[in-house]
Amino acid sequence: MAAKDCSPAVDTRADQITSLSDADALTSSTVMSLRNRGSAANSSDANCASGTAGLSDTRDSIGTGQWLALYPGEVELATQGYRRSVCAPAGARWLKLARMMIAERRRRILEEARAHGMVSLRELSEKLQTSEPTIRRDLRAMATQGLLRRTHGGAVLRSGAAHEPTYSEKSSQASSEKAAIARLAAKSVQAGDSILIGPGTTTLAFARLLADRADLTVVTNSLLVAQALVSAPGVEVVMTGGSLRRSIHALVGPSAEQTLSGLRVSRLFLSGNGVTAGRGLTTPNMLVAAADRALVAAARQVVVLTDYTKVGLETMCQTVPVEQMTQLITDGNADAAELNQLREAGVDILVAPLA
Repeated sequence: MAAKDCSPAVDTRADQITSLSDADALTSSTVMSLRNRGSAANSSDANCASGTAGLSDTRDSIGTGQWLALYPGEVELATQGYRRSVCAPAGARWLKLARMMIAERRRRILEEARAHGMVSLRELSEKLQTSEPTIRRDLRAMATQGLLRRTHGGAVLRSGAAHEPTYSEKSSQASSEKAAIARLAAKSVQAGDSILIGPGTTTLAFARLLADRADLTVVTNSLLVAQALVSAPGVEVVMTGGSLRRSIHALVGPSAEQTLSGLRVSRLFLSGNGVTAGRGLTTPNMLVAAADRALVAAARQVVVLTDYTKVGLETMCQTVPVEQMTQLITDGNADAAELNQLREAGVDILVAPLA
């Protein structure tokens, strides 16, 4: 017997919603539809028992932008504190929408923090028209990802341009965006290519997609990239020497730079901690910057892989001047004005679609 579709009619338009403003027009009708459908739902139906049934007491008013917040595996009607799973097949659409809403909200929070150095919980709630508990969860998640540091009543940017996030901090940051960027980048790699891959969570996601390629040579100073390809029979992996920088699981220093000085490959796929039209790609650490510059010197083309959290951000040490950047692959949440400036500077910009 086919599973019952418990989705309200308004759900069919979920794929067209890309921002808070688009969602506002649907908020009231969505809640009413959920409530009405919940009243009629058969609570004994296993497919819908944890879905919309039981929402008949939902209040009519839900504030702008306050209606969705993502928890693992479920969607919350955040303003009134109701937490209800949305049953399949509507669930996939709702989760996709929720992720887009959260990414947009956190991008705007990050923009505010970069503009003012700090953000206030109350001011963010008013500016984004979102409840304080939702903003508090956002700030907590962004602090865990290494983007912000929590303070009483708000948050501040992490300790300036010299702060180097660890691998564990970066691994949970913008994971869906990094996966999309990796997929788009992997499409350009062909059999017979010789490429360089730098360290980073986005480049690691990219490297994992190359494990089934044939007749491919990968040169890297990243232990994690090498590990991802260790069982790939068609990929020859060449590692540099160097000293281990544990925070990013990469080899740096004079030995790494010397290994790279004698090489020449077609393309380098590189990440960083910030990218702007003014300074190109940057990183907080001088040893890492020197190793990255050696990677750049060994490649004919430089492809930068970076998610929206890095676009518009500038850190201490320049690794790739904008005139040496061949291509930038990012996601749709990246700052459009900064991307336009990079494009005007001659960088080919590719935007990876989210799955």
